[in-house]
Amino acid sequence: DLRQLWELPFTQPYYETPGGEVLVPSPIVKDLGIYLSADGSWRVHIGQMAKSATTVANWVLSAFRNRSPDIMVMLYRILVRPLLEYCCLVWSSVSKGEIAQLEQVQRNFT
Repeated sequence: DLRQLWELPFTQPYYETPGGEVLVPSPIVKDLGIYLSADGSWRVHIGQMAKSATTVANWVLSAFRNRSPDIMVMLYRILVRPLLEYCCLVWSSVSKGEIAQLEQVQRNFT
């Protein structure tokens, strides 16, 4: 279980700062570009990745007039794919819905 490996900020009921301020946990925490949810799922992270990659893919399709396959593949590999693959060893999706969400970005680009 992910929570056993790390002590995540949202596993405690609250946190009190040295100054006495009480901080309540958040159901989602973003750290180093990865969204961690309290239930240990990657739905939010994958949704944000797909949204970001779709935005960049749409920009590429609208900004570049040359639709040569070589150029489009190069732009996809340079601009879109890194957004989809960032820290994939950490989140490695196994849900069919999450995989379909990521593959939809590529289908929309082609």
